[in-house]
Amino acid sequence: MEQEKTKKNLPEVRCSKCRRLLFCGQVKQVEIKCPKCKLILNINGDDTLGNIIKATQPKNNCNCNCNK
Repeated sequence: MEQEKTKKNLPEVRCSKCRRLLFCGQVKQVEIKCPKCKLILNINGDDTLGNIIKATQPKNNCNCNCNK
């Protein structure tokens, strides 16, 4: 119960592409990959809500041009 209460007081950080909840809380700086759409987000948390400073789509490592 105490963990649920604490989570509600923390700011939510969501993926800027698909809006999936990535985490709740504050960070100084973090790079996180969205498990749903695979967007890579670099987040700088200088303020309470955090600022997305860079978002990049991962490069396709497949050599067959299948656009996976």
